[in-house]
Formats: sequence, structure tokens, C-alpha cells
Amino acid sequence: MKTLALSVLPCAIWLAWFWFQDWYDREPWRTVILTFLLGAAATVAALVFNTMGTLVVSSVFGVNPFSQILVLFLVIGPVEEAVKMAAVLAHAYRRPEFNE
Repeated sequence: MKTLALSVLPCAIWLAWFWFQDWYDREPWRTVILTFLLGAAATVAALVFNTMGTLVVSSVFGVNPFSQILVLFLVIGPVEEAVKMAAVLAHAYRRPEFNE
């Protein structure tokens, strides 16, 4: 439980910092929190896609430092960012109060 709290703490700090930076037209906390939770839930999909991509790269290039670098830059990074963007597109972008 301590590990979970420690992993959520930096996210909560960033979330609050960005929310407070919006001086004039802040998005409702409900939208912000729900989008955050959807992004966290999207990590399950990222796990599946990352595993599949790692298996493909490892089967083509073998298991070596070069293939690990390829996995990091061509699989894990793009997949993680894509599933987080999908969470934002699925919820926040559809809200009229989300204007930035």
C-alpha cells in the first residue's frame, strides 16, 4: 500500500500544479480526476500492447541491449503516450469546459 501511495503522490502533485496554473477558466475537478483515473486504467491496455511489442522485437532482433533500446523507444514510449492520449480524447476533449 505504501508503494501505491508513493507512486500516486507525484502524479497528484503534478495534477494540482497544472490545475492551479489555469487562473481564469479552471476545468472542474470531476473532469480532471476522471480523466486522470481513465489514464491510470489505460495502463492495462498499455501492458498488453507493450508485451506484444516486446515479443515481436525480441523475436526479430533477439534479446540483447540493441533490442531493449528499440523496445524502449519504438514500443513502450509510443504505446504509453498513445493510451494516455486515448483516455484524454475519450473523456476530457468531449467536455465543453475543457478548452485548452
